[in-house]
Amino acid sequence: MSSLLRSTTGTVLHLATICATALLASCGGSESASTDTTAQDNQSSVLLARQKMKSGTSSTPTPVTTPTPTSSGTVVPANFFGMHLAAQNYTGWPSVQFATQRTWDSWPGVAWSDLNPSSGNYTWANLDNLVNNSLSHNVELVYTFGYVPAWASSNPSGGCDGNSNGSCFAPNMQAWKDFVTQITTRYKGKIKYWELWNEPNATNFWKGSNAQLVAMAKEAYTIIKNSGGVVLTPAPQGTNSHTWMDAYMAAGGGTYADIVTFHSYLYNAPEAVIPLVDNMRSVQAKYGLSALPLWDTEHSWGDSTWPMGGDQDQQSAWLARFQVLSYLKGVQRSFWYGWEHFNWGTLYDRNTHQILKPGIAYREVYNWMIGATIAPYTVSGTVYQCNISRANGYQAKMVWSTGSAVNYTVPSGYIRMRTIDAQSSTITGGQTISVGMKPVLIENQ
Repeated sequence: MSSLLRSTTGTVLHLATICATALLASCGGSESASTDTTAQDNQSSVLLARQKMKSGTSSTPTPVTTPTPTSSGTVVPANFFGMHLAAQNYTGWPSVQFATQRTWDSWPGVAWSDLNPSSGNYTWANLDNLVNNSLSHNVELVYTFGYVPAWASSNPSGGCDGNSNGSCFAPNMQAWKDFVTQITTRYKGKIKYWELWNEPNATNFWKGSNAQLVAMAKEAYTIIKNSGGVVLTPAPQGTNSHTWMDAYMAAGGGTYADIVTFHSYLYNAPEAVIPLVDNMRSVQAKYGLSALPLWDTEHSWGDSTWPMGGDQDQQSAWLARFQVLSYLKGVQRSFWYGWEHFNWGTLYDRNTHQILKPGIAYREVYNWMIGATIAPYTVSGTVYQCNISRANGYQAKMVWSTGSAVNYTVPSGYIRMRTIDAQSSTITGGQTISVGMKPVLIENQ
């Protein structure tokens, strides 16, 4: 569920929700990573704290059922991969590719409270710099609304569980309309996507009602559409995201959305994304919204205390499996959190300026997937497998095990094996290879 949360004092807070899902056998140990990813942020103070959100979840794991594949083979578009950047104007642009960037938790801050610190006062420099830098790298942008300024809050002194007082309560409606008008007018033609709130089922971000959010959505929808923008629903977090979305849709929220969003914080092995996406799709169908795209606008394995977050090999395995399964279940854009965020889904160490093992895994899986046709996965015991094809007769299989490593017999005609650590080796049909938690790609060319 987590984001780097910035208060008005610049302090960063890591928050984590423990979701009621199982820890699969693949969450077991592997070799330790040697790179230290817990260095302190040189740009801002870091408060290493976590808070379990009250979002209808439990810290007691329950079993995850074996999923049934449903997707047909389709070509993976380049815009499937998205990213969060913590401090792009200080650490430089990432060495990995992505097509869309979500602005949430960027530093210096670009939340409502940062850009509109008092009534009628707008300070756009932080967002101007971010937008100009990102557009120079040809990515699309998603701006996420959140953090009500105290002056605009309906409860300015109300506690927000670690965030600034008043920031999680419903705003004055005129202040909301004014901010939405100002920001969408300023960035017309530059920011295309507008997400109506961050994680409203976490009480540090929202303590208002669904009716209040729907009223805000109604006002914002017309303003955003008039500026040529695309409207995303608020994005709930965790394995109960569908429960919140059901209530929001029941309150009328579906009328004011072009795209449905959620956050896959699973507190589990990555296969737990499968029932979550199924549940989100069921909610869309219930309200006649199956035609709307489904975007997962924030996710990662979490931090080192979460299942498969303990070392970089586990993290790499989580990322690779999650990305391909999300796509095969029909998620149309997937936003990793984050590139250089300390202790939370970290792909790049901004102190050593080195890409980490999971960052390499991201790069490799991107190359395996983009432009390829990926057919439905199959499951045999603990072994997952999906077929990948390209032009000119290229065929490949992506294979991993959710349990202990297993012996896998290479089919006839396959000659090369690639790993998410960017290693490759020659293989032959009939050869036995070991397949574990980290996916491998076996190819016929």
